[in-house]
Amino acid sequence: MEKTSSCYALKRLARQAKNRLGKRNYYNGKGDFKVIDGGYLADYKLVLLSNKEDEKLYSKVKTILSENEDVINPLGRLVDKTKFSSLSEMDKERYIFNLAEKYRAMKERYKNEKEFSQVG
Repeated sequence: MEKTSSCYALKRLARQAKNRLGKRNYYNGKGDFKVIDGGYLADYKLVLLSNKEDEKLYSKVKTILSENEDVINPLGRLVDKTKFSSLSEMDKERYIFNLAEKYRAMKERYKNEKEFSQVG
């Protein structure tokens, strides 16, 4: 998911929350807070909120890939074990899928940076 679409999704979620609070309607009838935008399903827990956390994760990915680009079980090395153990089964799945998507994007970023540094 691109940063612009996640930012847009975050704005829509914030606007919906404000409207619910104003109407004193804390649930949208189904008990979940989701926005469908351009084919993307954004869950309020998965919207990017901190670039600082992503950069910490990228530094871990960079370390893992610099050791060996053909890593076995990279997600297992990236999982925050204390956070993961406190999640429900459904949230664990979301967490892993979100982490896998971030890892894929960060691995691509690492390859691009490595290629650029070798060319320059």
